[in-house]
Amino acid sequence: MSETLKKAGVDLYSIPFDKFRGIKCFRTIPGSIFRFIKLVVSLIRFCKKNKINILYANEIKVALLAGITGKILSIPVIWHAHDFTTHGKIDSLCYRWSSRIITVSNAVRARFRNFPDHKSKTCVIHNGISAEWYQNRENSEKLLDRHLSASDVIRIGMAGRLAPEKCQDLFITIFHFLTKTSSFPLAGFIAGESGDESLIPYRNELKNQIIKNGLENKLFLLGHIDHLITFLDEIDIFVLPSKREPFGLVTLEAMAREKPIVAFRTGGTPDIIEDGVTGFLFPDGDWKSMAEGIKRLINDPELRVKIGKNAKHHVEQNFTLEKSMESILAVCKNLVNL
Repeated sequence: MSETLKKAGVDLYSIPFDKFRGIKCFRTIPGSIFRFIKLVVSLIRFCKKNKINILYANEIKVALLAGITGKILSIPVIWHAHDFTTHGKIDSLCYRWSSRIITVSNAVRARFRNFPDHKSKTCVIHNGISAEWYQNRENSEKLLDRHLSASDVIRIGMAGRLAPEKCQDLFITIFHFLTKTSSFPLAGFIAGESGDESLIPYRNELKNQIIKNGLENKLFLLGHIDHLITFLDEIDIFVLPSKREPFGLVTLEAMAREKPIVAFRTGGTPDIIEDGVTGFLFPDGDWKSMAEGIKRLINDPELRVKIGKNAKHHVEQNFTLEKSMESILAVCKNLVNL
């Protein structure tokens, strides 16, 4: 997003990372109250020196920093909320000191429904994806073929950070059920890694679950993959088993690659998928119904193609990066009366 706004002519300073691709940045994550106060003072000086018009915060700690600074300097503050996580009194302070709150989905917006004037103070701007996701491309690299002994299998996949909340274990349960109840040969693929040593036991649990169910030659943990587009192009059905997804960017990416999506009707997912048209949604946690939905796509290749094409068209019309940036810029301009 930072690069896109910069290209649009916005003089942007990004928090909290180091200098990145020509964008000037700060480090902000405070380790103590004393350091936080110093940070507020530093940001106040910076805002005065550079005549900052808007403070834009993507994360709760930064929203608190921006809120205090904005209150002192009478600078409008935008808090862009990306998740469901609440922080008690800090949420209240950030809400009070924010001029406008952007949320990535209606489910995240509901986080603020008990605050005063939440309908006028909050708005939903969905994430968008760049044009590269829609472009036709020759797929010379074969990522998944090396795992398969036959080419006529139906490939079912999911992608995301390897973590319990992403429910890779449920994907394995569903896939095992499908291998027992479907007459078609199937292969399953889980793309993604955690990068967190504390989650190594979870990865081991998944490996053991695969072995216990005799799926070693049918279901594969791919770990980190460099080219998600290649992965999506090589699967037939994309599954999103997460039970609480604020807004699944990977869902947009799979839809842009014409993949039929099967997901739970929870979190921000219903904002993206129109049930029966651009994918299939099922009651939260009802994995057997989800499995039946996948089976319907397994049995009907024409339906897979139809849903996939509908999905791509829906994303192209509603979830482009350009549309998202235009909406964010409109909020910014409204706050500074441009």
